[in-house]
Amino acid sequence: KVNVEASCEEEAPGSICLDWTDDKVDRYVRAHTMPPREAAKVADPATGDMYYIECMEQFQEFCKRILKEGQHEEKKVGAYAADTHWYSNVGGT
Repeated sequence: KVNVEASCEEEAPGSICLDWTDDKVDRYVRAHTMPPREAAKVADPATGDMYYIECMEQFQEFCKRILKEGQHEEKKVGAYAADTHWYSNVGGT
């Protein structure tokens, strides 16, 4: 049985949580493709930069490039969002 009061008190998440399952991320991304919502966003845990995610392929690429690269090598000095054009940076940097 669903506790309606508890579920109404919870706010919708403002961005993708990296602990979510792929199914939950996929539902969140699809829900944010409809107006009046903006595209889904995810934060780079190393820098805090926010990125728009418009489909699961972009999220999977984000995980592959940003999360896995950060585990094996130090952050490159002078790197910026234009180095990897597959995503868009929310802040525009």
